[in-house]
Amino acid sequence: MKQFLLAVIFLSTATFASAQSFISLTDDQQNNASVSNGANYYFFVAPGESHSYYFKITNQTSISRDFQVEMVTLTQTAGSEEYYCLTPGLCYMPDSIINSGETPIGANGTINLETHFYAGTFGDCIYRFTIWDPNNSADSMQFILHYNISPTGVNSLSIENAVGNPYPNPSSDKITIGYNFGGPAAVTISNLLGETMAEINLSAAAGNFAFDVTTLAAGTYYCSFKTENGIVTRKFVVTK
Repeated sequence: MKQFLLAVIFLSTATFASAQSFISLTDDQQNNASVSNGANYYFFVAPGESHSYYFKITNQTSISRDFQVEMVTLTQTAGSEEYYCLTPGLCYMPDSIINSGETPIGANGTINLETHFYAGTFGDCIYRFTIWDPNNSADSMQFILHYNISPTGVNSLSIENAVGNPYPNPSSDKITIGYNFGGPAAVTISNLLGETMAEINLSAAAGNFAFDVTTLAAGTYYCSFKTENGIVTRKFVVTK
């Protein structure tokens, strides 16, 4: 497989009623950050490039458990391909359901979920992943991978497109914003009066910026990313 191109990652969440007593999903490429049920990941790649992204599935109980994984192709351009692998090296194509009898999760154990994409012709490719307990379908996790295939991948993005939208928004505890500038950046949090509430230097050129809003009063705020190429601002609302 060709060397992959890691692109811009934006996340958004949706609310699901399902319980999560057994399954926990974490983002292996973002310091094992917890993945919200219904999370959306956005990537930008060039035709002919490959992209890989990794997660961890965790059994949160003290006994060995079964699980199932399903990946469904929602839309796909000609020549594109997505597949996934579970440790130790079992790989599956889209629109397949696998049973964990081949790869059970032991008590408090984890299994790596590796997703791999090859970009074909221009356009959008979308794949939905669902992980669940076959003995309790309400105990499930879901996330969606979106790939936008453009002529030059990340290089075609403007600075405005290099920053995602805050989620959740409104929020009462924290916000997270995905970004990819390819260089240093600083963040300023300000209120409607233009008063600076916080300033943070980003240590990574790409990733997810998380900010604790519990110390802020209820209201509207702005999160500005300052880079050598300009400033991008996103608005968010704090509720109490």
